[in-house]
Amino acid sequence: GAHVNVQVVVFEVLDSGITDLVAPVAGDHDEVAFAVKGKRYTVQKIPVEDIGTAAQVLVRALRCRALGSSEYNATSSRTHAVVQLMAKTQRQGVVSEGVLTLVDLAGSERENNNPTDAGKLEARAINQSLSQLNRMLVKLSFGQLDDSDRRQSCLNCVLHASFKSGRVTMIFCVHPGKECVAVARNTLQMATRCTAIRVAVVRTRYEAVDHSGGASVEEVEELEEEIAVLEEDLRRECIRRERAEAFNADLNRQYLDEVRQVRKLEALVTSMKARLEDAEQRAEGEAARASAAEAKAKHLEDRIAYLEAQRLSTEIFNEKEKENM
Repeated sequence: GAHVNVQVVVFEVLDSGITDLVAPVAGDHDEVAFAVKGKRYTVQKIPVEDIGTAAQVLVRALRCRALGSSEYNATSSRTHAVVQLMAKTQRQGVVSEGVLTLVDLAGSERENNNPTDAGKLEARAINQSLSQLNRMLVKLSFGQLDDSDRRQSCLNCVLHASFKSGRVTMIFCVHPGKECVAVARNTLQMATRCTAIRVAVVRTRYEAVDHSGGASVEEVEELEEEIAVLEEDLRRECIRRERAEAFNADLNRQYLDEVRQVRKLEALVTSMKARLEDAEQRAEGEAARASAAEAKAKHLEDRIAYLEAQRLSTEIFNEKEKENM
């Protein structure tokens, strides 16, 4: 016969992080790990034997979900709630695994209409996470989904695997009030885009092996997450270096431009000095000629005065001669 093992995880998500909603369980237990933007989050896998036990875990966990006031409700969920049922079936040495993920997204809100400052910050975080999810869905509709989308937000990290290789059903809810027409239109546009999404389902089957001497599946997944974080850090460092090199190249171009401008100014100053010296020399020549003209004019004035004195003396002499005759 087949042996079936079922585990459940319940947690809430916001861009500030991932929070396990199940009270800590004593002893060793499996975990699910998520790595987002350099941070690592873990949530417990709780074994359940039947539907009743799973329902009890779910009810207790969801009572711990973050609540607050919104524009329309005095009590409103302030995070995205995620429930995952993980089933592992072993039959004749062949192991099959499957995951059912149920997500209750917090609704988008108009940030400025929230009655409290804390609510405004929460609404902003909710809208940002929904915006990142919308971008991932748009890329998925064009068949352009890649691992970089998973690292954009905690919500994307949680849902990325389901969107990439699972079957997804989405239910979009809109408010019927006239005051919500714009938000409802955006929601319906997003729903319309999602109808273009086609996802290839990946089925995994593998032989049961003894992992006592090697890494477990969970450890491999954790290592893959750490590698993804390191790759993201490396990508950011490459971008930072490219920007620094571009900045340095720009500074070098500016420096060369400044050097050329300085050299032009130096050449202009040299030319102006030469013209000034030439003007000074011409001015000195003009001054010398002016001085010579002044000296000549003075000589002529003195000569004219001497001749005038001679004329007066002659006239006086002639008058006396006439009187004596």
